[in-house]
Amino acid sequence: MKLLDHCIIFATYKHSGQLDKAGLPYIYHPLRIMLNKNLTTENQKCIAICHDLLEDTDTTIKDLHDIGMPDDMITAVVALTHLKNEPNETYWQRILDEPSGDARLVKLVDIEDNTSESRMNCLPEEVQARLKEKYNKALQYLTNVDQKL
Repeated sequence: MKLLDHCIIFATYKHSGQLDKAGLPYIYHPLRIMLNKNLTTENQKCIAICHDLLEDTDTTIKDLHDIGMPDDMITAVVALTHLKNEPNETYWQRILDEPSGDARLVKLVDIEDNTSESRMNCLPEEVQARLKEKYNKALQYLTNVDQKL
């Protein structure tokens, strides 16, 4: 079995029972990201399907090693993990600092999915406004790379 197959199965198991803000199975979100046309390599797809595991489940770095994920991919998943009480700028900078650039690419696709009309329309207007502001700041930070180097 390919690593991507292991990642899909593992992420589906770990996100089992979780729902998104619209009440849909949470796994749909990482699956949509993984299937995005901007993610073209198997590494990017593995990172995408696993991008919320460390943050939103009891998954550990050891678990990722155990399913066969190499260190460079784990580094990207760790970069995509927003730690509790961590300032956004620290989190975003860690994404920019990830050597392969895959964390940044996955995060941009993640933001695109999180701000899609179909997802936003399921949320109350005040939640939409808060999330749009949050994601716009993230996009600005992550796309103005020259300013951060």
